[in-house]
Amino acid sequence: MKVFDLFKVPTDKDKKRFWTKANLTANIKLCWNWTRSKSRTGYGFFSFCDRMIVAHRISYYFYYGVDPKELKVCHSCDNPSCVNPNHLFLGTQADNVLDCAKKGRIVGPGIGELNRESKLKEQEVLEIRNLYSKGGESHRTLGRKFNVSRGLIRSIVKRWTWKHI
Repeated sequence: MKVFDLFKVPTDKDKKRFWTKANLTANIKLCWNWTRSKSRTGYGFFSFCDRMIVAHRISYYFYYGVDPKELKVCHSCDNPSCVNPNHLFLGTQADNVLDCAKKGRIVGPGIGELNRESKLKEQEVLEIRNLYSKGGESHRTLGRKFNVSRGLIRSIVKRWTWKHI
């Protein structure tokens, strides 16, 4: 079951209860920090539809009226406690990781070229997919050509890895 499958249309009472738990300012450039229950990493939680849901997802849903479904609600401000809808955008997990990496906030390995263990560049991955799609090149021959394992070639061709390009 997806996170928001059971969401209901929020009432004015739901919205009022939510927004009273944040430090709102008239300046939309400033973060609106969640003041109530938070995780160790700073993300706020709000009880809605009989579940505890991260506050920034609720903020996005209440403000824009869009159910994020399987998408992530990402912070442009990089403040986990922020629920300012002007600081939130929808994206995939890959989008979120790339945004994090571009801002120099990545803690673990990145994806694609941003992964310090990567043996390939994006252009090489695109070339591998192109050569394989034309036929005549096996995983093994492509692996030799690009100096990587045939298993990695298979993962690239099947888009198990390098999904973001």
